[in-house]
Amino acid sequence: MATGFWWPIAGSRQWSEEQAQEFAEASAAQITAAHESLHAARELTAEESAELRAVQQRFKKIKADLETARQRPAEVGFWLKLTGGVLAALGLVTIRLGH
Repeated sequence: MATGFWWPIAGSRQWSEEQAQEFAEASAAQITAAHESLHAARELTAEESAELRAVQQRFKKIKADLETARQRPAEVGFWLKLTGGVLAALGLVTIRLGH
């Protein structure tokens, strides 16, 4: 059970420096592309629209990966606490029935 409380803190390093850099670059690319498309004095060509969608999809994927990395330690910690609690309860029942 104690591991369940410790796990979210110890597992908080789920996101590497490279991933953080990639996220920052994807975010900046999305902002730049969106800004350029808004301020274009003309409609975007099919190629420009496709590039904008690709940049947005890349950012969405990296953002989803970040959210998963943020949530994973808490989920594992929850299951460890639950398992520890169940095992502790079973141990108490076993001790009570043994006496």
